[in-house]
This record gives sequence, structure tokens and C-alpha cells, in this order.
Amino acid sequence: MNDSGAFGALFGAILGAGLLFGLAYNVLIGYMRRTGLDEGLAWLQVVIGVLVTLLLAWPLVGLEAVLVLLALFAATGAPMAAGNIVRAWQARQAFLDRIREESRGDAA
Repeated sequence: MNDSGAFGALFGAILGAGLLFGLAYNVLIGYMRRTGLDEGLAWLQVVIGVLVTLLLAWPLVGLEAVLVLLALFAATGAPMAAGNIVRAWQARQAFLDRIREESRGDAA
């Protein structure tokens, strides 16, 4: 098998592995959504998906390219991750504040 044939076989195997991961990860995310385990974790779900994609790409594009992409994803994704964490914390605080207010109203 020539180099392009070997690359094609490797690419096909990695593409298949990526598809299987995507299908399984979708089931996991759906379960987390249905059970409420995903609250405030959208950023982490995205990070995990991106990291798996980068790991799958490593044999195809090399470590240097993967590290460059990792740095770019970190630069563009870190503000979104931080924002998602803050928004989830604020929503939780607002929920707890409403509960406290309602419990004070019931006690009166």
C-alpha cells in the first residue's frame, strides 16, 4: 500500500472512531440533559468534544498542528467557558434568592 493509501486507511479508521464517539457522546449528553446533570456544564461538554477531535486529528496532522489548534481553541473558547460558568452561578444564586424570599414570606 502506498503512502496515500495508508493515509486514506488511517483517515477512514479515525473518521469512523470519531463518528462512534459522536454518537456515544450524544447519548451521554442527552442523558445528562434529561436528568439535569448538565446544568452549567455546556462549556465542559464542548471542551471535551474539541479535545477528542484534536486527539483524533493528531495521527493525521501531527502534534505541532494539534498544539497550534489547541492554543487557538483555548484562546477563543476560554472567554465563553468563563461566561458560561458565571451565568450558571448567577442563575443558581437567583434561584436560591427566590427560595429564601418565598420562605420568608411563608414564615410571616
